[in-house]
Amino acid sequence: MYRIHSVSLEDDLTITLSATESSWRSAFKSFKIDFGHSTEPHQLRDGPPQKRATPTNAAIATGIIPATDPTATFASLDLTSKNIDTTFDLGPNAVNIDAGCKNCTTTGQLKLTQGSFDLIDIGDLDLIGDDATDPGDYIKDGFVQLDMEFLAHIELKVEPNLSGNFAHSLFSVPIFGFSVSH
Repeated sequence: MYRIHSVSLEDDLTITLSATESSWRSAFKSFKIDFGHSTEPHQLRDGPPQKRATPTNAAIATGIIPATDPTATFASLDLTSKNIDTTFDLGPNAVNIDAGCKNCTTTGQLKLTQGSFDLIDIGDLDLIGDDATDPGDYIKDGFVQLDMEFLAHIELKVEPNLSGNFAHSLFSVPIFGFSVSH
């Protein structure tokens, strides 16, 4: 790896770089990853690629270069769901009742609009070593912004599933003043 100290342009055709050889750890002390939407115009290149920039023995992967200007300003997760006349599994010890959704629907989106992460210093990689088991071990701090639009309609049903006859006297009232003879 080389660390560039200065760049000079001579006669509009020659670029001279002043560089010294460097290790990865001494060249980069920290990393910060920012993402989000920008209203600034971005241009991939000013025109067609020059002949000298095209490799002679390699194919160019044009599928990764957008054909038009990108329009997406966020990544989203669709929260739409529909459960009509479904039954919940209440387990083997459930009472003789069927419960479920008569009409349960949701609509909406969860949008990831922007964020930023500060990663650990390169010099600290030796400190965590092989103890890092999660990608979060490499993040010092950061944030993400999530925007949610959500609507839910929940209509539940509960039905007994017993069959047979059932009779029970709720109460008995004696009638006073009458007697039946033998």
